[in-house]
Amino acid sequence: MRRPILLLLSLLAFVATFSVSPARAQLAVTLPNGTTPQLGEIIAGTIPTTFYISPTGVVTRLSGDAIRLSNAPVAPPTIRITCGLLNVNSLCLTRYVRITVVPQLIGPKANIVLFRAGTLTGATFFNGPPPEASTLNIVLNPMGIGTTTLTFGMTVMVQPGQTGAFPFGYGVSVALV
Repeated sequence: MRRPILLLLSLLAFVATFSVSPARAQLAVTLPNGTTPQLGEIIAGTIPTTFYISPTGVVTRLSGDAIRLSNAPVAPPTIRITCGLLNVNSLCLTRYVRITVVPQLIGPKANIVLFRAGTLTGATFFNGPPPEASTLNIVLNPMGIGTTTLTFGMTVMVQPGQTGAFPFGYGVSVALV
């Protein structure tokens, strides 16, 4: 009598060990272009200068008098989200996905002031693309199993008197909702 109960308890412990909880669903985020877009070499201006990096990587000066030495495009800010097969009840098939993009303060020379959602492949926006904002909050419809890619644009402010190439960055969090 005792042996079947121990066998049943062992089997339940084995199943519980290899189950994936909703909090650990196979949702992976990669930033293929890194978290630090580069404007390249800048010649100092006398007033704050803003540059816009489009979702395709084209850089445009919006205001100010600093000069970017190159007119070449940069790697566009990109987020890649992958939902694997190992999830409970196909969570990616039924749950919305929230993406939050926030600027990171790396130094006083340049910082991101606005984000703009760009091209989305592999999923659709819930209620359309979000408006531009200093923190980008995006909700996607259930994306299914596979990979979703989002490119976005950003406005970067370079402080007066700054010459050279310097980093600015952003952080990304992704969660099922």
